Amino acid sequence: MDIPGNEAADMAAKEAATITDEPSRPVSLAGALSCVNRSIHDTPIEHLKTALVYNKINPAKDRAEVKSRKDAVFLAQVRSGHCIYN
Repeated sequence: MDIPGNEAADMAAKEAATITDEPSRPVSLAGALSCVNRSIHDTPIEHLKTALVYNKINPAKDRAEVKSRKDAVFLAQVRSGHCIYN
């Protein structure tokens, strides 16, 4: 049974199956992160309390003081107000 367009679809599928795109070259994680960080820009924080908290954040100090995933989670909880110690 001939179905209109079926032959064209079969030919396109067979042609697509023969395409072998070789990856140009591997991308390092640092290179990918650099590209992502350059392309993402946060909008200014509009909520007053949140803006006050984030104005006091020092990323260099955080990297120096946060030594484990547990510490990073605790810090995020304290900053977001989702911590029993607040």
